[in-house]
Amino acid sequence: MRKKRAAKIKPSAVQQALDIPEIARRDVPHIEMQGNREVLVDGCRGVLEYTADQIKLNAGICVIRFSGEDLTIRAYSENQTEINGEILQIDFEN
Repeated sequence: MRKKRAAKIKPSAVQQALDIPEIARRDVPHIEMQGNREVLVDGCRGVLEYTADQIKLNAGICVIRFSGEDLTIRAYSENQTEINGEILQIDFEN
């Protein structure tokens, strides 16, 4: 059985014509930080790893890794993930 590959989603002709910013597109994750103690991620499709010093989230087009100390997932829903703790580093993996 063939595995389906996730296609990279490109902006539609309408999005390009209207010059809609990437942040308004549904397939692009949106990240908001409040200092280095709280981060909100819209567009999370799953938690890949969860420890006190590292949290990896599947964001569809990439994997986002948060590194730090005393990290916790305070809230997780279909729409938004909230991470708390001392966030020291954020990495993006393709």
